[in-house]
Amino acid sequence: MIELPKISVIVPIYNCEQFLRKCLDSLSNQTYKNIEVIMVDDGSTDNSGNICKEFSDNDKRFIYIRQENSGVSIARNKGIDYATGEFLGFCDSDDWAERDEFEFLYELISEGKSDIAVCGYCVDTNSESKLRGNSNERIIANPEQAIELTLKDNTYGGYLWNKLFKKKIIANFRLHEDIHMYEDLLFVCELFDKCESIAFNNKPKYHYYRNANSAILGKFREKEWSGQIAYDKIIAIVCKKYNKVLPYVQAEAIIANLSIANKLAAVGLLNKENYLSIKNKLKEVINRQSKKELSKRTRYSLRVLLSSRLLFILYRKILTKIRG
Repeated sequence: MIELPKISVIVPIYNCEQFLRKCLDSLSNQTYKNIEVIMVDDGSTDNSGNICKEFSDNDKRFIYIRQENSGVSIARNKGIDYATGEFLGFCDSDDWAERDEFEFLYELISEGKSDIAVCGYCVDTNSESKLRGNSNERIIANPEQAIELTLKDNTYGGYLWNKLFKKKIIANFRLHEDIHMYEDLLFVCELFDKCESIAFNNKPKYHYYRNANSAILGKFREKEWSGQIAYDKIIAIVCKKYNKVLPYVQAEAIIANLSIANKLAAVGLLNKENYLSIKNKLKEVINRQSKKELSKRTRYSLRVLLSSRLLFILYRKILTKIRG
């Protein structure tokens, strides 16, 4: 019997003892058996490290690496450096994979003779699980079509964890360690640009866990400014070859800047300097094409933001009061 090629799955880990065992169990029980799981502990201070050691002691397919706290991109890059498989996959430590995710992705990438395979996913909370598509339709896309499928809606997303990559595609690439927002989307777009074809099937095989009670969802973090750099780089890629999808990239860049403005306004940090920085960045990406890709609510928020900083702050306060 011919052994299937090895798949390396990279799991960046930081203080996730509550979810980690379920994540690692889902990888241990994969129907695709020729797998190695590279657990990169990014300086956890809880019991995550001991859980990793338990798995590495009991299953030789699990490899435990510990580093000083350096961030998820550095952890993922270290995992890429250690990977010995012909294919690379990713899983976040608070999420989990369906038992056949990597078998499904391997068959998809093989049947399509593609460089990357992409599946659908579910968004899980403590109370529900929402599907992001479930048509089971296979699409073999060129790079431009792949970027469009990634940015046009939330069916696939620019994530690493619902994809399988040929290692040779990643060989000369690493995640940008100085970018902390949308770094995965940028990495995916850079890789798409180097592919012959990308195979898509939105059958959901991955479970992304969203903690609805997490304070970080509404908190502004300085590293969010680096999202502007990520979108600058994505727009640069698209402008060279893929003008058809430029409006989608511009629309997402507008939404990312609005998100920064919303959070700054919510915590009282939308000062004149920050406001002008966001306003100038928005002016760089706005044109008649991108506006039509935005929802009515987003277009209205954009008009308010561009008209006046104080008006936008008032607008945000009113919205917050209405929504309770």
